[in-house]
Amino acid sequence: MISPKAPLPENLLAILNKVAGDPGEPVELRARALRLLVSTVDRNLDAVVAALAPLTQGEGPPALVGVWEEFARDPRHAKRVNVYSGLARDEAAPRRLVGATVLINLITNPIVTDSGARRNAHTALDTLWKSPASAITLLEVIGRARAADFLLQVEARLADPDAGVAAAARAAHGRLARGPEAGAGARPIGGSPYDELVQAVLATPGDARRGQELFLQRACFACHTVSPHEPPKGPMLGGIAQRYSRAELTESILKPSAKIAQGFESQLFKLRNGQEVEGFVVREGGDNVDVRNVAGATTTLEKGDIALREKREASIMPEGLMTGATVADLAALLTYLETTGSK
Repeated sequence: MISPKAPLPENLLAILNKVAGDPGEPVELRARALRLLVSTVDRNLDAVVAALAPLTQGEGPPALVGVWEEFARDPRHAKRVNVYSGLARDEAAPRRLVGATVLINLITNPIVTDSGARRNAHTALDTLWKSPASAITLLEVIGRARAADFLLQVEARLADPDAGVAAAARAAHGRLARGPEAGAGARPIGGSPYDELVQAVLATPGDARRGQELFLQRACFACHTVSPHEPPKGPMLGGIAQRYSRAELTESILKPSAKIAQGFESQLFKLRNGQEVEGFVVREGGDNVDVRNVAGATTTLEKGDIALREKREASIMPEGLMTGATVADLAALLTYLETTGSK
């Protein structure tokens, strides 16, 4: 078994890198190799960054780019802000891009709740803006991610004395300043009567590519997979449009606690040492129980260590993940889900 906390043996590291980067191998096999490599990032940072760097432009097989996007938005990076701050200052542009992308996402990711990590990421960015090379990298990331939270920082550099920074700012601004959708699709989700909102979503065509962007930007990937080839987390969404209507999916997104998928009711465990563990029970034995959290990590709890166990009435999925989105955004997300398969 490979431990994410131990360095990979050199021969295995080489094999995973070779498989992940070999265009002659099946894409799903390459994605599995890359995902396995990425799972050990705490001890194999340089190898992981080298394997992910070619994917940071969003080019390549979707299954591989998806592994990069999940890595870049992983909320667990909040524990290692200093590591990614260092990467963002690296002399090598690909390494800077990896570090800067993680920092930007720690600030914009709605499921990152560590305020200290957000503050540290902001502090790191304040330093990075002072270097033209780092500033250009940040602007590239902001533009590619359409991170509108940084619009003011982008506008402040449109006339930067460094020509490279100014050009990067104009490119980022062009992506951020694209006008909202016209017509019913531009209608904001917040404040609309629910029934009217559902009808508007059903009547609006969706852009699957935009929906995939939202799936990542809104951190849906943290709790859900869209392929059976990915490590299980919460409810698998591949092929879900074959089982539920667009109206039902809309309700699940906007009212996550209204109906919770059978088998995915989360449970809270309070341990005798004061620790709390929340997630889905995936195995229960006589003496212990396996609990998988929304990030896909499984913890084995000894029943003798459990002081309190209770089923959660509310969904582990928070409400408000589509705050600031439009009807067209929600329609796009639904259209993307319709493109996924269960096999």
